[in-house]
Amino acid sequence: MLKEELKATIADVRSGELDRNDASIMIQGYRALQGYLELERRILETDELASEVEELKREHGRAS
Repeated sequence: MLKEELKATIADVRSGELDRNDASIMIQGYRALQGYLELERRILETDELASEVEELKREHGRAS
């Protein structure tokens, strides 16, 4: 999805349909979105790992 939008933005600049400055601002927005999505993914991953660690602690406590 994002990849296609970036390709379309580049194509529009090359064809003259989109001003380079406007494209630059759009790409900055894409980068911000990419950063947000990466942060969201890391948070989810961390939450999942924390949950797994807690489960292992509970299981270890029962095994002792």
